[in-house]
Amino acid sequence: VVIIPDYVLSASGSKAGDKWKEFENSAANEGKTLVNAGTKDGAEFLRWVRAVQAHPAAVDLLEADGSFQETIVWRDEEHGVDRKARLDMLHYGAEVIVDLKTSRTAATPRECANEVAKWGYHRQAAFYQDAVTALHGTSPIFIFIFVSKIPPYRVETFELSEDFIAIGREENH
Repeated sequence: VVIIPDYVLSASGSKAGDKWKEFENSAANEGKTLVNAGTKDGAEFLRWVRAVQAHPAAVDLLEADGSFQETIVWRDEEHGVDRKARLDMLHYGAEVIVDLKTSRTAATPRECANEVAKWGYHRQAAFYQDAVTALHGTSPIFIFIFVSKIPPYRVETFELSEDFIAIGREENH
C-alpha cells in the first residue's frame, strides 16, 4: 500500500505531477494499492496505519524478517484435494503467521476474542497453520493484529491458543 498525498494527485502538468506519473508507471510499484490520503476513505485508512505504527508489538511483528502476501499451495492428502492459502505475513523460519484485521469494536482483548469467534477466524488460523505445516514442516503460532476502525483506533495483538485453533481445525474438517 502506498499513501499518496492529495496535492500530488492534483498536480498534473507540474513537477510533482510528472513525479506522480513516473511513480505510477514504475514497474517497482506494480501490484501496489495506491491510497489517496485526501479522500475520506484514504484519511481513515491513514489513521489506521498510524495507529498500527504507534503500537510497538505490532511494529515488531510487521518489521520482522518475513514475506508478505505469501501464497501457499499444497495437496491435502487426507481429503484428496488441492488447497491454497494466502497469508498476510509469514516470518522467515515459518515460526509465526501474522494476520491483520480491522474491527468495528474498540479492539480490547475480550472484543478481539469475540471477533475471532463471530467471524470464524479460528478456522482461518487452523487452515493457515495446516498450510505452513504442509509446506515447511513447522507448526507456527498465529497472531492477529486488530486495529479498531473507531477512535481512538486502538490496536491489539492477539495470539490464538492451540485449543482455539484445534476447535477451528475440527470445524474445518
